[in-house]
Amino acid sequence: MTPQEFSDVISQLEAPLFAFALRLTHHREDAQDLVQETWISAYRNRDKFTVGTNFRSWVSTIMRYTHLNRYRSQRSRRHLHHSLERVSAPR
Repeated sequence: MTPQEFSDVISQLEAPLFAFALRLTHHREDAQDLVQETWISAYRNRDKFTVGTNFRSWVSTIMRYTHLNRYRSQRSRRHLHHSLERVSAPR
């Protein structure tokens, strides 16, 4: 897929993928960030897309895994932060 073809397809999917991101994140700003991260990841990996398959499904899968990875990362940071608070709390 050429960069121009990618750009054409992405522009058609902007609204439905933003709606999907909003359902995943429940926050407008987080959804916008998720869409941007998804586009970047999809663009970098566009050579892995199989022409003739469902591009929307492919990008949606990228978005879902990007969201899960962000969630896991944030959850582990919160856990680490709470653990540090307990260790450093005066007794």
